Amino acid sequence: MSKTREKIEQLISFVSRYKWAVIFIIFGILVRLLLMPIAVHDDMLSSTWRDYAYIFRGNLKIDDLLDLAMAGYLKLFRPLFSELPSMLDRARANLATGTVAYDTFVNSRVALRYLFFLKIPYLIFDLASLAVIWKILEDRQQKLRGVIFWALNPALLFATFMWGRFETLPIFLTLLAFLFAYKKNPQASIAVLSLAISARTGYVLFLPFFLIYFARDWKQILTYSIIGLLPMFVTSHLFGIFGGGGLLDTLQGGFFDFTISGQISTGFTSIAINALTFPLILFLFWTKKENMTFKRLVSFSTIGVLSFFAFSFFHPQYLAWVTPALVLAFALNKKIIWPIIILMISYFFMIDMYFGFGRTTGLFAPLNYSFFSTLGGLANQSFFANWSGTTLLTIFHSIFVLMIAVISFILYQDENKTK
Repeated sequence: MSKTREKIEQLISFVSRYKWAVIFIIFGILVRLLLMPIAVHDDMLSSTWRDYAYIFRGNLKIDDLLDLAMAGYLKLFRPLFSELPSMLDRARANLATGTVAYDTFVNSRVALRYLFFLKIPYLIFDLASLAVIWKILEDRQQKLRGVIFWALNPALLFATFMWGRFETLPIFLTLLAFLFAYKKNPQASIAVLSLAISARTGYVLFLPFFLIYFARDWKQILTYSIIGLLPMFVTSHLFGIFGGGGLLDTLQGGFFDFTISGQISTGFTSIAINALTFPLILFLFWTKKENMTFKRLVSFSTIGVLSFFAFSFFHPQYLAWVTPALVLAFALNKKIIWPIIILMISYFFMIDMYFGFGRTTGLFAPLNYSFFSTLGGLANQSFFANWSGTTLLTIFHSIFVLMIAVISFILYQDENKTK
């Protein structure tokens, strides 16, 4: 009885000390619970179909570790998805791809329930990420800023709980890698980061910063590089054997092409901007090698990953990749709050005007298909009637890149002041 009373008193003390953090945690959970059943993109239905084909039919066509994890979840809680096989079969029979499959699913009577159940693993790893953020940050104000960013992060809410991408697992693993870096454990940090890279190739952007942070010489850089990349090569090869995309499809069909998509000039004289900026950022980080700190790892990782988005074409859901670094950067440096807010606003306008409302407001089709499937994008609203879509895209993309530059400048200037 005394132990129970002691735990209750500890809980009351915690809530009293971190009142605002607790309020934002509750609010963040409620927002996620609200979004889980009412929004989805066909990406999620495609990956769910692959998982279903493996679990219910033994057809192994798994693309990556995230597919494998979700397949395990479907198998473990198979009774919750009793109507999923027949529903997906009907969707695929109606042309097998694109709008028809999506329409079939979102108009079904079980769509909201199944979406909620399918996103439960997303929420679990999101909460685990919050626990890691809390563990890394030290003082009360840092913890509060970390919680606020976690609760309201538009990039994550959009990619995971609206779009339906399992981004919370690689985000959790990358944050765990930051935690081990904070605790000065290079082997564990690189090993965990390697799993994040295996789950989602884009998280390889973090690896060079961890290598510079930990390695004392070129031999260690080579060793840690092998640890960091080997799981990606092994798992991609195995998934390729069993019908998945494989490593070459991953690199050639998306990430690598996106990395060099931002170019100066064309043809023979073309230069990929990332080929200039990313090595420069790594070099500047390297110059701090003699006085390396965890905060510098966070700051330069943030600058490096954001630079990818400044000078690359990317799919709307990819911006969530910056979450592990940006949440810590904001917690450690509150001066970047307004650039982050403007960045996120311009990001949503930008993707709406380039990709169309089907990737933004149209994701809410499960809630009311007839309304959200015909709502139209921001560029179609009367407020922007006198502006062309191309002009609006240029304006908001320019603001997006400018805010990345402002965030990078603030973080770099702050690190230069740190001795």
